[in-house]
Amino acid sequence: MVLLQVAPPNSRGEYGLGLGVEFLAPALQTARVVVAEVNDLVPWTYTEPLRRRQNFSLIVESSRDRCTCLRASGRWKNAIAEHVAELVPDGAVLECGIGNLPTAIMAKWRDRIRSAVNHMEEHIRSIRVL
Repeated sequence: MVLLQVAPPNSRGEYGLGLGVEFLAPALQTARVVVAEVNDLVPWTYTEPLRRRQNFSLIVESSRDRCTCLRASGRWKNAIAEHVAELVPDGAVLECGIGNLPTAIMAKWRDRIRSAVNHMEEHIRSIRVL
């Protein structure tokens, strides 16, 4: 079962996968049940694959702000970030998720890493100096 949040359909009746496409596309290929929350506050994103109404087992309509991650960084997160940052060589390609720990790690790297950054979601503030 896949539960996902999407923006309202475009003029052709297509639904984009919203803000989390990187893990949804493979899950949609194998899921027997797909429940879509169509939220009018989710921005339209041009993603692949696009979906149509018949691709969903159930559609629930909503209008609520998307979830955001808190940016509090505790002492243990900073300690983990220090150790992880030492393992990444200059020129490495980085892929980061969303959350407190990835943000803390990116903050440790920003002064020394000159890397290609993939999946920068929510980290733009942490890596502006790159």
